Amino acid sequence: MTALPVQALTHIFEGDVLVGADSVDVQGTLLDVRFYDGSCVAVFNGCDDQGDFLFGSAASPTPRDAAWSLVREVLGRISDVQTPYIGAVLGCRDVFDCDFVAPNSVDPRRQVVNGIAAESHHSTIGFTVTALSSTVDTSTLDDVVYARWSLSPVPEPAPAWLMLVGLLALGHRRLNAKFKWFGVGLRGRRGAEGIPV
Repeated sequence: MTALPVQALTHIFEGDVLVGADSVDVQGTLLDVRFYDGSCVAVFNGCDDQGDFLFGSAASPTPRDAAWSLVREVLGRISDVQTPYIGAVLGCRDVFDCDFVAPNSVDPRRQVVNGIAAESHHSTIGFTVTALSSTVDTSTLDDVVYARWSLSPVPEPAPAWLMLVGLLALGHRRLNAKFKWFGVGLRGRRGAEGIPV
């Protein structure tokens, strides 16, 4: 059996501005994240239904898992991508001074969205439970952005690999069949009763 290559974490930049990451490992699930400035209503398809968010109350992985992976994987490896990292993150002055809010529930009647905020402040990192008005625009708040998570696409095996594996299997089968005419399989010569000699 041939193992497929694992997708590597990829930081997404527009110029010097970090706008997200692909293939973030969140408790064994690969997710993509994009950062958005704006209201929950604009960023999350109306922000009026639980289905607008990847994370639900009983979802696995949880928003807390995603917040931890955001801090550990995406922000923790930023110096591997750009050294020294000088640019900003979308909606924040600095990648190390920003709150990334991942909503997981909404009360449309009260227009309040609840979520987990991954906090990155120069000397401390972590996460906290947060609530925002679904209509407030994060561009009016200092260093707060929405983190919109989605499932990473599953990589398809390359057609060349599939063809190579198929040809090898076919060749092995034909070779084995050819040698059986002479009483010898690929595993060795066999006597009249099928007992190895």
